[in-house]
Amino acid sequence: FCYIELAFEMYSAVRQLGFNIDILSPDAPLDGYRMVIIPSLPILSAEYVARLKSLDIPILFGPRSGSKTADYQIPPELAPGALQSVLPIKVDRVSSIRPNASEDNSSHEPARWLEEIETDLQPEMLTNSGTAITYAKENFRYLAIWPSLAILTDILSRMATDAQLPIHHLPQDVRIRALGDYCFAFNYGPQAVSLVDSDLLGGDEIFVCGGLDMEPASYSIWTSAAH
Repeated sequence: FCYIELAFEMYSAVRQLGFNIDILSPDAPLDGYRMVIIPSLPILSAEYVARLKSLDIPILFGPRSGSKTADYQIPPELAPGALQSVLPIKVDRVSSIRPNASEDNSSHEPARWLEEIETDLQPEMLTNSGTAITYAKENFRYLAIWPSLAILTDILSRMATDAQLPIHHLPQDVRIRALGDYCFAFNYGPQAVSLVDSDLLGGDEIFVCGGLDMEPASYSIWTSAAH
């Protein structure tokens, strides 16, 4: 189980949907944020969970969260440890899954990692074969498998809807970042792309750098005429 790889895959999925993202320490204040995504945090304190409970925004915990104590032992109540105070689930068993044909970004089946959950909650999301993907209560979600990009896209889209955040369907190698009244678009790919058919633009944009057609490794910056 590679925590860094999972964090990178979640980061990539968030960016592909056109969201701004900040990477913060667990101690950082979360005022003003619209969603919180925790790829995996093995050591969860009761104080940290209580602080998250005060937030009225969608919060996602990835697999293995709360699976260790501060002494790096298995919690006596089992994973996800302190998170059980807000999300009544218990991880009874974990399984690593051998690589197979289902391990691809378009799959809705579990790959690499699977957790069996004991709970009275009904799964929020299921794979095509009926395996539980997420469990949810109020604004908290727990991810019980290693997710593909397709699964992450579904989860994050639900969270964005709850948070009333717009989702953008970007060209494959384009990523954006909003800063004040300005939007920055970056083409990280080897091919030229056009923003004409994207849902980024409303028709009143003023480009201060670049334009609708982006060469490889180029960028465009624009603002709305309304600003």
